[in-house]
Amino acid sequence: MKETVKRILEKYVTISCESTFIVGFSGGWDSMCLLDIMNKLSKEYGFLLVAAHLNHNWRGKESENEKERCLEFCEENDITFISDTLQEGLKASEVVAREMRYDFFKRCAEEFEADAILTAHTKSDNAETILYRIIKGTGLNGLEGIKEIRDLGGFKVIRPILNFSRKDIEDYCIKNELYPNNDSSNTNTKYARNNIRHNIMPAIRHINPNIENSLITLADIAAGNNKVINELMQNIENQITIGNKWLTQNFLILNSAIKQHFVYKLLMKNDLETSFSKIQKMINFITENQ
Repeated sequence: MKETVKRILEKYVTISCESTFIVGFSGGWDSMCLLDIMNKLSKEYGFLLVAAHLNHNWRGKESENEKERCLEFCEENDITFISDTLQEGLKASEVVAREMRYDFFKRCAEEFEADAILTAHTKSDNAETILYRIIKGTGLNGLEGIKEIRDLGGFKVIRPILNFSRKDIEDYCIKNELYPNNDSSNTNTKYARNNIRHNIMPAIRHINPNIENSLITLADIAAGNNKVINELMQNIENQITIGNKWLTQNFLILNSAIKQHFVYKLLMKNDLETSFSKIQKMINFITENQ
């Protein structure tokens, strides 16, 4: 796994003694695995490794205990540790949590002038995300799933263990005698993604035991088709925009499928949740307010 992580990082950044990497570290299985691998690489290259822990402040003492265990692990392994705690009263939703995490990671990257932010998304996360988007309603772009790299306000966000399954991660942690946190909220199926993980995916496996790989293959096919479509759409986009602004009249004469493509692209560019109904509402709004 270490060599795979190294190879993926080298696709996007230079690894040297002058590098700095921020790792999102909840202390769970996935992030514990990634941080341990990065710690081994830091011993080889001498780069600065920073573990960034965000306490969402949803579970009181349990969250505080997790933070302390994360701090202890970093102190034992000579890893720089930085943390923050969200204020009480924020809505306990997956969307809010994600926004707050990435805001925190970006602040950490700015403080340490990091070369990249690393998050511990896995193949299992990716498959669940694709299925979640299918259920919510998505376009071809959404079927691509979690990208190996994305931009966050000028910083690279890299997912170097995206090709490994949850079982791979668990096997690594057990083999290397790591003792991750077990977040009790991860079993709460009121959250959509937990429901998919604990109920829907197991049910689908009765039909297709290789559902994870099937969904990842679907993502690869979607990515290939999108490359072709984007080349064609670029020519059309040049006709409906001036600078960063759409020419409303030119946009409205497009057929419905192409309109949906551009609205979806706009939502994705701004890192917003997408669904067919949201896209259609935006098109209707533009039509009614021309």
